[in-house]
Amino acid sequence: MFRDGTGFFFREGRFVSPVVQQLAKASGRSLELPIESAEARFLLASPTEQLHATTPFVLLLAGTGEHTYSRRLRGIVEPLLRDGVGAIILTNAYYGERKPQRQFGSKLRKVSDLLALGYTTVEEARVLLHWLYDGGCERLCVAGVSQGGLHATMTASLFPHPIAVVPAFAPESACYVFTRGILGRNCDWRSLDADLPRNAAASNALDHMEHVLQLTDIRNFPAPPPPQRAVLVAAEHDLYVSPSSTNIWRRHWPWAELRWVRAGHVTGILFQSAAVCAAIRDALNSSSSSSSSG
Repeated sequence: MFRDGTGFFFREGRFVSPVVQQLAKASGRSLELPIESAEARFLLASPTEQLHATTPFVLLLAGTGEHTYSRRLRGIVEPLLRDGVGAIILTNAYYGERKPQRQFGSKLRKVSDLLALGYTTVEEARVLLHWLYDGGCERLCVAGVSQGGLHATMTASLFPHPIAVVPAFAPESACYVFTRGILGRNCDWRSLDADLPRNAAASNALDHMEHVLQLTDIRNFPAPPPPQRAVLVAAEHDLYVSPSSTNIWRRHWPWAELRWVRAGHVTGILFQSAAVCAAIRDALNSSSSSSSSG
């Protein structure tokens, strides 16, 4: 661990992504992980030099285009550290130092890269949460904004122990965002039509992508168990997320708390960090109260 000028403690870590090992055992490699992404990278931040079982921890997953630790560190982690909450920031596959050499910025080169990114993020998040839990940390939360919020939801659904979860400005799936939504405008549909598999379930690339991305819908994942350990943060003027998204969240997680902020999608991410921090604190306190009474 190293200590910076804030008085808190930090440690960078890495491990071989479990997805690499899973693909090596699989007969098919439809979700091939590029060599640059094969090693998971993270930053651990702690209010104390030694990790204590009583210290609550949040795992923060990256939103679209978050290639570095910077925004999550300054906007969310540092305020939480002052309240005694530790954090781990994960760098996504295909982002930052894990970005494939031929990839330009955040623009994934293949549709399958989007699925591989999500699958890899969830599997690596589960590894980190198990590491914390096995080390004695039981007050755990997984959180993220936008894409990171959707991945946090998937992770919480698949984690076998009680955990708090805070999805902020998150869609219910990647489907609308990358087909009918704003990011769909950046897809080269003509080229994708030309590459459409012969056995595709649809006659054009857009409909085929909608079919494929249904895999990312939260309704395909079990809801984390109640009582309330989930706080959803939504923006009143979000044009990235489907207008029906919040209703879908509420039907699938009827026991979760919903908090609205006056912002759009991007302004929410940039200027509503305090609301996200408050949701994480409250979700962790809720899970602590539930554990104490159980």
